[in-house]
Amino acid sequence: MALACILLLLRVMRHLLTLGAAVVVLAGCASGGGGIRINQPVEATPSAPASSAPVQVLFESGRDAEVVSRTSSPSVPSDDVWFGAQSLLRVGQRAEAIEQFRRLRDTAQSDGFRRAADVALARLNDQPDALSIAQEAAAASPNDPFVQFEAGIVFSFRGDHAQAARAFDAAVNASPMLAYAYYHSGLAYGQIERPDMTITRLEVFVRLAPLAPERPQVESILRSARGR
Repeated sequence: MALACILLLLRVMRHLLTLGAAVVVLAGCASGGGGIRINQPVEATPSAPASSAPVQVLFESGRDAEVVSRTSSPSVPSDDVWFGAQSLLRVGQRAEAIEQFRRLRDTAQSDGFRRAADVALARLNDQPDALSIAQEAAAASPNDPFVQFEAGIVFSFRGDHAQAARAFDAAVNASPMLAYAYYHSGLAYGQIERPDMTITRLEVFVRLAPLAPERPQVESILRSARGR
C-alpha cells in the first residue's frame, strides 16, 4: 500500500510540475487514506531569507516573484537567468519562461548554458526531436549540472525514469548544492521503485531547501517511503 501511495503522489506531482503548478498539498497516503487535495496554499516553515539573498536561495524558498524581478535586467549572470526561467515555469508562465530560455541561449557565455537552454526550449516547444536533443546535449556535457538537469526533465516526461535518475544524479555530482536536482532525482527513483534512493535524495532536498513550496508533498512521500 505504501509503495502504491508513493507512486500516486509522484504521478500527481509530476503532472503538476508539467503545468508549472507549485501549490498543491498531498495528504492521506501516509495514514492509509490516499486522499489528495489540490490548489490549497502551501505554508512555508522557517522565516524566509532576505531579498538580498542569492537568486538560487530565493528560488529554493519559493519566492518566485522576487526571482523574476531580480532576473529581468539584461546584465544578470546566466545561472540567475536559468533560475528565473524555472520560477516562471513554477508559476505557470510558460510563454515567459520560453522567452527567458531564449534569452539564456542567446546571451550565455558557456556552451553548457546554451545547451541547457536548447534542451528546455525543445521540450517547452513540443519539438518532436526533443529527446534526441536532450540525449546529445547530455552526452556532450556530462559534467554540466544545468544540461543534465534539463535532460533529466525531458527523460522524465518521456517516461524513461531510469535515464532521468542518471541525469539528475550527474547534476548533483557536478553541483552538490543544486537542491532541485535532488528533488527530481528522488521523484525519478520513486517511479522505478527505488524507495531507498527516493528517501536519500529527498532528505537532501529538504535539508538544502527547507522553505521549498514542495516541502509538504516531499515530506508526505518520505513518510510513506519510510513506512510510517
